[in-house]
Amino acid sequence: MSLSPHNSLADERVCLEEKVAHLMSQLSHTSREVRVEAAVALIRIGDEPMFKDLLLALRHTEPRVVVGAALTLGRIGDRRAVQGLIQAFKTDDQNVGAAVAWALGRCKDTQALPWLMLAIEQGFVVAHACEALGQIGDARALEPLVLAAASTMEDAKAYALRAIGMLNFALCSHLVPDVIGLLRSHLQDPSRKVRLCVALSLHALSQKK
Repeated sequence: MSLSPHNSLADERVCLEEKVAHLMSQLSHTSREVRVEAAVALIRIGDEPMFKDLLLALRHTEPRVVVGAALTLGRIGDRRAVQGLIQAFKTDDQNVGAAVAWALGRCKDTQALPWLMLAIEQGFVVAHACEALGQIGDARALEPLVLAAASTMEDAKAYALRAIGMLNFALCSHLVPDVIGLLRSHLQDPSRKVRLCVALSLHALSQKK
């Protein structure tokens, strides 16, 4: 005997309610990672009020709260959060800047380009800004990434060179030979991390041909 559509829908509703109840209980877990995962899952299910609460948390005066909200929003990757994240990026706090840059990269919205590029020019959370620009993949970020690739700071240089290989050069393919030349010039860098990032970028560019 088969179940009726009505019974099937009722069972699905019960399962969803049980899942939501479990996730709600996880919001008070001692582990931040567990709390973040629960919040992300709830928002993906459709908890719109929680999404709005996270956007409000980006304006909080406590940096720790802003970092948590930014990391959660980044895990969701919803572009509706981009404007709020951009506003939160206007900070001098390194931890907040790093978290927000990561979240902007995960959202992959080109609205963030000017702010991330400016951060590199001003020397603010450079490695994280480079990583975010690579995630977004817009070739307009090439110039500041080349600037960061000349940095004496290992992480900034490595992430800049990796990000360069993640850019989409479909509309400016004439730049690719120079980009490859730049990457190859760092193959003998004393830093293993830099050499690895260069190798990954060269491979990525070869796959795009």
